Amino acid sequence: MGLFGGISGARGTEGGVYFLPGNYVIEIQRCKQGKTRKGVDFFVAETVVVDSDNAERAAGTAVSYMVTMDKDPALGNVADFMRAGLWLQMREQNNAALPAESKDVVLNEEWAEYIIGEQNPFVGLKMGLFAFNKPTQAGKDFTRVKWLPPEQAEANLVLSRAGGTAQAAAAHVQANAPAPAPAPAPAPAAAPAVPAGGPPPFPGGDVAF
Repeated sequence: MGLFGGISGARGTEGGVYFLPGNYVIEIQRCKQGKTRKGVDFFVAETVVVDSDNAERAAGTAVSYMVTMDKDPALGNVADFMRAGLWLQMREQNNAALPAESKDVVLNEEWAEYIIGEQNPFVGLKMGLFAFNKPTQAGKDFTRVKWLPPEQAEANLVLSRAGGTAQAAAAHVQANAPAPAPAPAPAPAAAPAVPAGGPPPFPGGDVAF
């Protein structure tokens, strides 16, 4: 057998560098779905660190936010990320339907598929996050992520570098929150469908891009 014998069935590793506890500002490079070597579906957001207070994940480090879809919280974790990204984009566009919090962004299957599709609308989007360890029932640490506006994460980084810890910075998340968003428009009964040949419209009728 030659050097590349069996290459047709070979697959490279996906990611492998994940978030460690700390405060981060990141830039999204790509969102996609795939399968692990064991055939488990996963969602991954490939990012580059813009700033952080974890020396092992310094600025310029490529870090993946990966969610395997075989666990109960998986869909909710992906939804939290997608809603946070959509909320930031709506804010950038002064969308009239911007809710006060990202958790209230209307998200449907069409939008989720669009986010991981060829156009990858989150590319270049800057987001903030606070990563922290939470013990599992088996006693192992599992890293959870709280998504934040980037300026809120930057404020937490300033606090952390001034002598506070990452945990102390998390306690000040609300104190560093940006100015309140405009009052939300009435929510539609259902999220709009994706029009042929274009991005899904945001709630309220404004087009995303």
